[in-house]
Amino acid sequence: MNNEYYELTATQLIEKVQNKELSVFEIAKSFVQRYEDIESKLNAWASYDKDLYLKIAKEVDEKIANQNYKLEDVLLGLPMGVKDCYNSENFKTKRGSLIYENYMPGNDARIIRKARDFGAIVIGKTETAEFSIHKPSKTVNPHNAKHTPGTSSGGSAAAVATGMVPVAFGTQTAASTSKPASYCGVYGFKPTFGLLPRTGVLKTSDTLDTLSFFSRTIDDLELLFNVLRLRGDDHPFIKNKIDLEEKIEKERIVFFKPPTFSEKPKYAKDAFLDFANELENALNCKIDILDTPTFLNHIHHDHNKIYSKSVSYYFDYEYSTFKEKISKITCEMIELGKSISKNDYCELISKQADTSYVFDQWMQEHYDFAFVLASAEEAPEGLDFNDKADSSLMWTYLGVPLLVAPKFLGPNGLPFGFQIISRKYTDNHLFRFAKKLEQKCIIKTVPVIGVS
Repeated sequence: MNNEYYELTATQLIEKVQNKELSVFEIAKSFVQRYEDIESKLNAWASYDKDLYLKIAKEVDEKIANQNYKLEDVLLGLPMGVKDCYNSENFKTKRGSLIYENYMPGNDARIIRKARDFGAIVIGKTETAEFSIHKPSKTVNPHNAKHTPGTSSGGSAAAVATGMVPVAFGTQTAASTSKPASYCGVYGFKPTFGLLPRTGVLKTSDTLDTLSFFSRTIDDLELLFNVLRLRGDDHPFIKNKIDLEEKIEKERIVFFKPPTFSEKPKYAKDAFLDFANELENALNCKIDILDTPTFLNHIHHDHNKIYSKSVSYYFDYEYSTFKEKISKITCEMIELGKSISKNDYCELISKQADTSYVFDQWMQEHYDFAFVLASAEEAPEGLDFNDKADSSLMWTYLGVPLLVAPKFLGPNGLPFGFQIISRKYTDNHLFRFAKKLEQKCIIKTVPVIGVS
C-alpha cells in the first residue's frame, strides 16, 4: 500500500487500530502527507495543524499501550474534518467571515466533544461560506478547479473526496450537504431534523439548521450517525420514534420531479429517469415517477422568507456593527429578513410544521423512499454560483432524512448524484435500503480521487 492509509475508509481505519494492525501515528503520517501533497490545489481547509495532529496521534498510541484507551472505543484514532462553523477547542472558528477570523471559542461543539470522547481526532476546520450561508469560500472542486465544489460545506466534501480526511462534518440549512456531495462525488447524509445536537454550532435558523456528515462509503455515515445521535431516556420522543423502527419487507419507491425539474438540463433529467428503469429492474419492483405533491409547491418561497428572517435576527449585531465586512449577498438577505414581520414569521413557522406533518402522513400512506436529484446538474463553472433549479431545500424544510449518493457523470466528466428521502425518524431504514443498493452494485464505495 506504500503507506497510503488515507485511501482506507473510516471503518477500515478504526478496525485496523482496534486490531493493532496500524498505529494511530502511522495513520496520521499518511494523512498529513496527503494534505501536504494536495491542499494547495484545493483550499479545502480554513485551519490545519499537522504538528498538533501528530502529537495527539502519539498520545493516543501511548494511551492504547498503557490501556488508558479502550480498543473497543468506536471511533478510536479516526481523523475528522470539521466545518468551520462548529466550535472547536484547538482551532479558531472563523465562520467564513472577516469579522471572526481570529475568534477562538475555547470549547468544542457538543457533537465534536462526543466524537473525541469516543477516540476521534479533529485534524482541522474545513472552509465554509460566510456565516455558512451563500457567499462562497475559496475551496475549488477537486475534479476541476474551475468549477464550484458546492455550497457552504464544500470544504468538507472536497477534503473527503481527495482523501485528506475519511469523514467530515457539514451542515444543511438549504442544500449545503446535498450539492457539495453531488458536485464532489461523495456520500452525504442529513438526518432527521433534531437528531444531532446543535449546541456550539453557528446558528442561522432554528427550524432549518441540521448537522450532517460526508464520507466515501455508506458504512461510515451509518457509524457516525448511530454513535453521535441523541438517544436514551433523556430523549424519550427520539427513543420512541427511532429506536423502535419496524423493518420494511418490500419497499414502495417513487422518483420525484419537483417544480424545478423542467429547468434542469436534459442530460441530468435523462440520467435520472434512466436510473429509475435501472433500479426497477435491479429490485424487481414497480417504481412510480411523479411530480411532487402540489401541497409542497410553496416551499421555495417560504423557505427563503424563514431563512432570511432568521439570518436577520442572528446576525443583527454583525450587520449593525461591521456591515462593511459583510458580503453584499448576505446584507441583502438580512435586509429582506428585516422587512418580514414577527407575525408573518410565526405564521411561516406554523405552516412549516403543518406541511411537514402532512408530507409525513402522505409518505406513510404511499411510499417508503423517494428519489430526487441531489443537484440540478454537474458542478457549474465558477465558484460564485447559485443553483436555482435545485430542490434540496424542500427536504431540509420538511426535516426529513436524506442520503446523497454519487451516480452520474455530466458532459464535462464531472460527477453529480441522487438523494434518497424517507419519513422522519426512519434514518436507519434509509441506511438499510442504501446498503441494499450497494449489495446490488447500484452504488459503491467511492475511491479517493487524484488531483492534478
